Amino acid sequence: MKTDFRICFALLVALGLAQRDAAAQNPATPDGIVSGYANSELPAWLRLGGEERVRLEGLGGVGFKPAGNTYLLQRLRLNLDVTPRSWLKFSFQAQDSRVFFTNVSPAPSSQKDPMDLHLGYVQIGNSEAGPVSLRAGRQSLAFGEGRLVSDSNWSNVGRTFDGMRVTLRYRKVRVDAFTGASDKIYTDGFDTPAPGEHFHGVYGSIDKVIPNATLEPYLLWKLEHNVKGEVTKTGNLDEKTAGLRWVGKLPLGFDYGMESAMQRGWQ
Repeated sequence: MKTDFRICFALLVALGLAQRDAAAQNPATPDGIVSGYANSELPAWLRLGGEERVRLEGLGGVGFKPAGNTYLLQRLRLNLDVTPRSWLKFSFQAQDSRVFFTNVSPAPSSQKDPMDLHLGYVQIGNSEAGPVSLRAGRQSLAFGEGRLVSDSNWSNVGRTFDGMRVTLRYRKVRVDAFTGASDKIYTDGFDTPAPGEHFHGVYGSIDKVIPNATLEPYLLWKLEHNVKGEVTKTGNLDEKTAGLRWVGKLPLGFDYGMESAMQRGWQ
């Protein structure tokens, strides 16, 4: 399966380079990144994009011992968006994450995930402007400032869910309801939803009920099987989190924000 992704990746890169060479021979073509050259020759409903990131990290005093580790993290993401209608979109993102020069063997899944499908979903409706939208498939979730739910860009592999998200809008109110399973990363295989790890929730946004402010109430529900607790007992986790985020703007260019959450559960 991962070999197929590598082949698709090579073909898309070849397409981008071919378009770049064509643009270089045609002065009328505007300058831009590789995907820009490709997109200038593609129909408006088809878009390519990509990102390559390299980061050097060094650790010292690991495990409170005079030990260290310096390694190079590399992450490549390649995007493909197909929008045949204004209300219909197919979005895919291939990701290749690797680590070099590390003294940890085997490399952990938090650093390494060779060519895999990071995102792959279909969206019906406009989630940013329309009254109703639906997104189904492999997707990332990020709410508020990302304290509780996010797909951290700092991570070398990210975090995604296989599931469904419905967005409802009415005047100053927006509600996102979602359900899904957390994707488990395999360094030598295709990422799949982790058995028994389910995540559900409702996240709301009420705009300008308080002048120049937004209220965001939410309820999150996390379920996991075979979780090891603090007393070494293994059981099933049932955890619920309710909270409220309040952000707004002040005079003279200042802003403010506060968030409070309460979490309860059992194992």
